[in-house]
Amino acid sequence: MTDERQGLPSASNFDRFEKCRGSWQAEQGLPDESNEMSRAGDLGHACLAGEIHIDELDDETAKTVGVIKKIEQHTLEDCGYQNAEQIREKRLWFDIDGVKQFSGKPDLICLLGKEAFVIDYKTGPIPVEQAAINMQLRALLVLVDHNFGPFETIKTGIIQPRNHSTPSTFAQYDRKAIMVSYVQVLDLLEDVEKENPPRNATESGCRYCKAKTTCPETEKNMIEIYETNLPAVPNAELLEKCAIVKKVIAQIEVNAKAALKENPEAIPGYKLKPGATRQQITSPEGVFYQAAIHGVDGQEFAAVCDVNKTKLKALIKDKTGHKGKQLDETLANILEGNTTEKQNAPSLAKDFRDE
Repeated sequence: MTDERQGLPSASNFDRFEKCRGSWQAEQGLPDESNEMSRAGDLGHACLAGEIHIDELDDETAKTVGVIKKIEQHTLEDCGYQNAEQIREKRLWFDIDGVKQFSGKPDLICLLGKEAFVIDYKTGPIPVEQAAINMQLRALLVLVDHNFGPFETIKTGIIQPRNHSTPSTFAQYDRKAIMVSYVQVLDLLEDVEKENPPRNATESGCRYCKAKTTCPETEKNMIEIYETNLPAVPNAELLEKCAIVKKVIAQIEVNAKAALKENPEAIPGYKLKPGATRQQITSPEGVFYQAAIHGVDGQEFAAVCDVNKTKLKALIKDKTGHKGKQLDETLANILEGNTTEKQNAPSLAKDFRDE
């Protein structure tokens, strides 16, 4: 497969570079990692770029894409960019005297005279740095200014519907701030390309790093956890180390499964255990017909059926022709008095207010 980044740093990794200068060199020569979430994200971005139809997405990704489109439309209208020239998913390069330094692929660029708007989509639920402090966006705005500018003003934005606390954040840079961004991005790039740049293990920095299973910094965290007397109330530093190590353990297991799938004898003492087989009812009508023979009536049958809210909404839309707010109101009226709410057990999460 051709590397469209040509072995050079990419803007999508600049947030990680800021946390760990040595991560880019540590990753060199390692195979790309992908999982179900990243593959769904790739398809979501392809749909937003108009490369595939929304019907090719799973329900969650399709819903996320739909919300992104709505937020994007409202944002462009509110900011006066609805008639701007749009460029989607185009890789841009930053060069010095014709020598390529790094690249990036903005999800959406809007050009309007001496102004530009750079928007990045996030289809996953894990929060990212807000637009004003996001180094990926900082690198992307430098690329946009370098290729299409100079601009007097550049707006940047992140749209992430599954981050329910902050589904979108935006920032604005005047000419002076744009020039400061050039310095910040190129200084970071210089640090990343130095000989033996320092490594620093953090949960967010190691999350997508391909070198996390071989990095001495993550190994150090494993050893420190092993040697720790487990406290009744762990502190934030220990929890951060645990988060890093969990990512490493998960990747080790992924690598082990891949090795055993290719060669069942690859890891003596271990094998791939077949997954559980689950039976799925594909024809509720057929099941009801058979159950009715044994005396089950419609009300009794409905009581043991689960209704998929997303599919119900699609059915109502098809039957009524309602859309948007009207469709939501129709669905709410249908569900009123017929639903209950359950809250899952609380989960451990980092409090970004302390950063």
